[in-house]
Amino acid sequence: MQPELPPEHSALPKLSLWQRAKSLGRRIAGFCSRWWSILKPTREVRRGAYITVILFVPLWWAIFGAPDSRFFG
Repeated sequence: MQPELPPEHSALPKLSLWQRAKSLGRRIAGFCSRWWSILKPTREVRRGAYITVILFVPLWWAIFGAPDSRFFG
């Protein structure tokens, strides 16, 4: 039976705050990278989104934004 080591002599080295932050950053980046590869929109989806924005944002502004504009007061 081995004697227990005091907490300051544990087998795992203590990491500095900077090392822990880098490790957390790498884990978050890996998580985001894996999910982006799953959820990445295809070319057709991006094209549809661009067309929608180009067509409907000016239309939305003309209907709802222009009447409140100071130029039409």
